[in-house]
Amino acid sequence: MVENNALAEDPLAEDPLVEDPPVEKEPESLEPTPLSGPATEVREASLIPVDSRLLVDIDGVGEHLESRLVGILPGQTLIVETPATTQPIRDQFYLNRKVVVRFVAAGEVRGFRSRIAHSISRPCELLFLSYPESFEQVTLRRQLRFTALLPAKITIGEQVFEGALTDISEGGCGFSTRLRRKTPVPEIGKTDTVRIDFQLPNDGGPISVPGSAKYQDPISKGSLQIGVSFQDIPSEAADQLRDYVRSLASVL
Repeated sequence: MVENNALAEDPLAEDPLVEDPPVEKEPESLEPTPLSGPATEVREASLIPVDSRLLVDIDGVGEHLESRLVGILPGQTLIVETPATTQPIRDQFYLNRKVVVRFVAAGEVRGFRSRIAHSISRPCELLFLSYPESFEQVTLRRQLRFTALLPAKITIGEQVFEGALTDISEGGCGFSTRLRRKTPVPEIGKTDTVRIDFQLPNDGGPISVPGSAKYQDPISKGSLQIGVSFQDIPSEAADQLRDYVRSLASVL
């Protein structure tokens, strides 16, 4: 290797990537699970608009990292912003590291598998990803779920709690509330029925639907978080939920 001090001081010099450290061959059962949904052939780069918001999953890291598509060289590479994250995770951005990228296009969540082909840190931090062979429709849940902050109340047995929806989909929601001092904490089983009341900001009327508790997070500083799966949704309420969720999917 020839040292070149002038190159080292060049602000446009590229950062060398560390080769993927040698690891034992993974057994077949540990291969990544295929993205769900039918794969669609890549025919043109415009399937991902430049400036699209992305979620990048680095193989083995276990976190969704936010990024943005900066540019495309059709058939060669996709250029994305290096996600802002902690140094231990940044150390995982090495050559040939597997990634899964997800994005929203035309109201659908899509994704593709790729590898890190190169990176630079100056004049800005960018990752160069290998060009995907196919896009696939990604189903993260049965329905798309979005972060929310909507006033709501939940009825559990004879107790009524005022709070807010923290996320929402066509099939369920997350509810959060702060408990008043000495308020008894409800014990909810997964088969227990609750009722959730809220109103969406899409000019529809109030929605009141029964549901079952899917999870109950541990109490933290007097707060209570409950995940609810809707049951027997009235048709009018189902239409409101579908229109609201699809309007979010079209812009996020």
